[in-house]
Amino acid sequence: MKQLRPLCLSFWIPPVIRPQAILIGKMLPEWIAQGMAPAVIAYKTDSPWDINAPVNYIPPKPLRRVTRRFPRLCRLLDKMYIEKLYRLARSVVNSYRPNVIFSFANPQDSNLLGAMLHERLALPFVSHFSDPFYDNPYKLLLPAQAATILEMERYIIEQSDRIIFVNSRLLELVMRKYPPKFRSRAIVVPHCFQRAGYPSPRGGKSNVFVLNHIGAFYQQRNPEMLFRAARRAMEIHPQLRDKLKIRMVGAVNDYTNYSSQEMFAMVKTCGLGAIVEFLPLVGYEESLQEMVDSDALVVIDADIPESPFLPSKLIDYIGSRREVIAITPAGSPTEEVVRGLGGKAFSYGQIEHLATWFVERVSGQQPDARDETFASRFEVRQTTRQFASTFRQLV
Repeated sequence: MKQLRPLCLSFWIPPVIRPQAILIGKMLPEWIAQGMAPAVIAYKTDSPWDINAPVNYIPPKPLRRVTRRFPRLCRLLDKMYIEKLYRLARSVVNSYRPNVIFSFANPQDSNLLGAMLHERLALPFVSHFSDPFYDNPYKLLLPAQAATILEMERYIIEQSDRIIFVNSRLLELVMRKYPPKFRSRAIVVPHCFQRAGYPSPRGGKSNVFVLNHIGAFYQQRNPEMLFRAARRAMEIHPQLRDKLKIRMVGAVNDYTNYSSQEMFAMVKTCGLGAIVEFLPLVGYEESLQEMVDSDALVVIDADIPESPFLPSKLIDYIGSRREVIAITPAGSPTEEVVRGLGGKAFSYGQIEHLATWFVERVSGQQPDARDETFASRFEVRQTTRQFASTFRQLV
């Protein structure tokens, strides 16, 4: 059987602390373990990634402050940048001789580069969407910007031999704009966790119930409902105040539009100063330690109708074997995963339900049994088999 030699266009790689870097850091070692021979094209990092695969570096896209004032100029500069990446990638192709191209967005420049390599070099191409591109509800675009993004997305879709999405709702959202012949190329491969990567818990069992949230917040996705529900639980059972700790790891950071002052004010308003603890951003391994040191973990989605998002952090939560709860719109991919696992999902407005959960858990009531068969779908060995099967259909 011919060895799979994927050229992986993953611009964010370890040791960078970003979702795409963390994901590819789990994926590629398992690809290698299952017999693939990948090569990588990525942004230059401050320190090298310790991976048994060639890593080829490219420059990041320059930051520009003229996007809205001079859209045509920005489009020209973007095209020049992608052409520069193509020349660098073509030299990697010539030396490494991959038999399939795999692009791992975000950023979408990786998908655009993969589409160019397919169009010009006739190499099989598999694109990947963790989030919507044109249909992203977080982005407010001018008409000209929206038209440009739609044109780029259409180019990616048309050039792709296979299109991978991380959940079915995202697939349907993006592909509803395209003819059936393109829809037939789309499949779902979810985010993954690496079972062997989790440490043992630190310390013994405490009489304080610890609920942990790992990661950043945004204006549209913030902890207000969580704090309001915790306040309500204290109103119902004031004696629980000494038995609950909510830890927010990495909530305060420099790259989102949600300030620490807003969160601190929210904690003060809800009277949770002695309960909520803010911790700085930590590396991936330390985040796994925080997960296993918890009694339960919470994931929070923005209150967006028909949300297409499935946070990769949620899948890391699964690997910790801790109870997982969610604050998420009804019917979201997050709700589907959490309920499939056996956890509780609360839609916006269900503050009383979430307060009841706090009371039950802090009082010692045990969660429902976890569905291990469902959890195993997200293990990296399983998702790697799906990637390998997809690649083999094309080489």
